[in-house]
Amino acid sequence: MQIAIFRLKQLEGLVMRIFANTYNLRSAQELSFITQFQNKLRSVSLGVRGILFISLFLIASIPILTFAIWVERSAVQKEIAAVTEKHLVVAKNMSAAISRYVTDVKIVVSLLEKLTTHEIEDEPISDRLDTIHIRYVATINSNDKIQSHILSKSLKRATLPDVALMNKLRKIAVAAKGEFAISGIQKFMGIPHFFIVRDLGQGRLLLAPVAPIYLDEIQKSIAFGHL
Repeated sequence: MQIAIFRLKQLEGLVMRIFANTYNLRSAQELSFITQFQNKLRSVSLGVRGILFISLFLIASIPILTFAIWVERSAVQKEIAAVTEKHLVVAKNMSAAISRYVTDVKIVVSLLEKLTTHEIEDEPISDRLDTIHIRYVATINSNDKIQSHILSKSLKRATLPDVALMNKLRKIAVAAKGEFAISGIQKFMGIPHFFIVRDLGQGRLLLAPVAPIYLDEIQKSIAFGHL
């Protein structure tokens, strides 16, 4: 062991002499300075390597992160587009269903308009009115009195809206100029209704209150995903 240590010291001294002769160093102090300088260069070299590694890592990360963000945004946009398309389909189906229902109601009211010249009690007609949720079809004179009417099976007698609502319905009918018009949802008989009206001239009014039960059913079908 001692021999090995001695040999190692000899080798170290030989290296130092060779290095001194090579660079014409005059003293051990200068050699020590060179050794310290070399150590500093090694440490700086390691620091530069670290900086290069971090720089290369960041340069490689930028396109990867950009691609990942683009993929995520594309997926989100596709989901939004799919949801929007589904909503449009639901809206179209809902609009078509409501349009068909309103058309059917108008046709029934138009057909029954001619029958309201006299009060009649016809069970099939009354059942039909209940099926499409029409309360009654009535002809009203200029004094807001019922001249004639056809009741649904669920009603015993026809009840007119209050004076304020009647005036509002008359204005809607007059503005339609002899065509059928539909009011917004109004409170009638304690529950929401909308009204189909038509101006018959000379202050007379065709009136048909309709319960929006079918519209509620459509909303429920949308909520449960059946439309």
